[in-house]
Amino acid sequence: MTRKPPLPSKQRIPTSKLLRLVIGLGNPGLEYAQTRHNAGFLALDAIARTQECTFRRPLFHRYQSANIVRDGGVSVMLLKPLTFMNRSGEVIPRVQRRFGIDVTDIVVICDQLDLPTGTVRIKRGGGTGGHRGLRSLVAELGSDAFVRVYVGVDKPIGREAVVNHVLGVPEGEEAVRFFQGIETARDATLRIIDTSIEEAMNEYNRRGTGAS
Repeated sequence: MTRKPPLPSKQRIPTSKLLRLVIGLGNPGLEYAQTRHNAGFLALDAIARTQECTFRRPLFHRYQSANIVRDGGVSVMLLKPLTFMNRSGEVIPRVQRRFGIDVTDIVVICDQLDLPTGTVRIKRGGGTGGHRGLRSLVAELGSDAFVRVYVGVDKPIGREAVVNHVLGVPEGEEAVRFFQGIETARDATLRIIDTSIEEAMNEYNRRGTGAS
């Protein structure tokens, strides 16, 4: 029997005991690409640019992924669920089981209404704060022990305005702060991978309002 040749290295998903999964939350489609709710997707794009890697959609799978290797041999899968925000967790358990990734080795990047625009905060575990993407992840994984990297998008006045706010595109000075926050989330996520969540929290959680 003739064996199929291996995939080119740039397409291979790394297999390593030092495997981390970084999930960015957002909605697929050009109409959502620059919205506040897509902070997770935007942060993954920022990481991919610095690592010069490209997202691809595996055949028959509802996500896009890219793979990088950091110093020390830590392999990282960057993953964007394509199931829309409310169902973000549906594709994760299969990936987790396939590669033997512990929940504590998962980092999730998402928007956060309770933080000023551009502020980044890191946390392990805890509630979902009404964030439907996080709620889906916790439900599917059966655990909330993953790391969160929050990007502040500020909270509008009035509960009915929340949906329009998170699905809106920031403009002017707010856009500057928002995309500074995206860059900070990129750097904070790489710091978590390269060092530890404790070191990343010590550096990024004590920063003032907005990205620096």
